[in-house]
Amino acid sequence: MSPKPRSISGWQDPTPFDHDGISRWLYKGGDGPGVVLLHELPGMSVECRELGDRLIKEGYAVYMPLLFGKPESVDMASNMVSVCLSREIHVFSRRGMGPITDWIRALCRYALAQQGGKGVGLIGMCLTGNFALSLVADPEVMAPVACQPSLPLAGGKELAMDDVQLEAAKKAAAAKGPGSIIGFRYEKDSICPRAKFERIRAEFGDSFDGAEIPGNGHSTLTEHLDDGALTKTLAFFQAKLH
Repeated sequence: MSPKPRSISGWQDPTPFDHDGISRWLYKGGDGPGVVLLHELPGMSVECRELGDRLIKEGYAVYMPLLFGKPESVDMASNMVSVCLSREIHVFSRRGMGPITDWIRALCRYALAQQGGKGVGLIGMCLTGNFALSLVADPEVMAPVACQPSLPLAGGKELAMDDVQLEAAKKAAAAKGPGSIIGFRYEKDSICPRAKFERIRAEFGDSFDGAEIPGNGHSTLTEHLDDGALTKTLAFFQAKLH
C-alpha cells in the first residue's frame, strides 16, 4: 500500500480500506445518504474534490477512494503506466474490469452500513465509468452514474463485462425500473465513443437514461463540467436515495 497521503481540507483524515487483499486510502466527508465517488484516470483532480464538496454541501456522505496517484493532483503519464501494470484494474480486457470491482462493491456495502438508508449512489468517470454499469447488479447500489465510461480502452462498443456479468446487470437494472442508471458523454468524445452509448442503450433499454452533450469535452462532471449533467445527477440522487 502506498504511504499515507496528505489530508484534504474539509474531509476526514484518510484511512485505509481493505478488502480481499486490496488496500486503498479512503477520504470521507459529510453526512447523509452515502455516495461513492470514483476519480478518473489522470488522478484525483481538484475538480473531482470540488465535485465531492458539492455533494457534501447537498447533504451526502461522500466516500472518495484514492485509486492511484496523489490527492488533488493529476499525472496522466505516471498514472497510466501504474494502471496498465496493475493486476487489479484490467484496462484493456473486454471480459471484466478486474479484482478492483469486488473492492468497490465492498466499499459500497461499507458506505451503506455506515450511513444507512435505501442504498448508495455511485459515480464512475472515464476509467471508472463502467463500474456504474456493472455494480447496478448490487442491491446496495441504488443510484449509479456512468460518466463517459471508457473501458476497455480502445475497445469501441465493448463494455468490459462478460456475458454473465452483463446479464446480471441488465436483470437488476430492469428490476429497479426505468432510468435506474444515468450516464453522460460529450458528442465528440472519442475516448467514450458514440458506439459505446448505443451499445449500452441496446443492452439496457429504458433502464439507461443517457445524455449526450454537444461539444468535444470529456470529463462531464469535473474538468469539462456540464451544469445540466450535474443538475441531473443531483436530482437522480434526490429521487433514489431519499
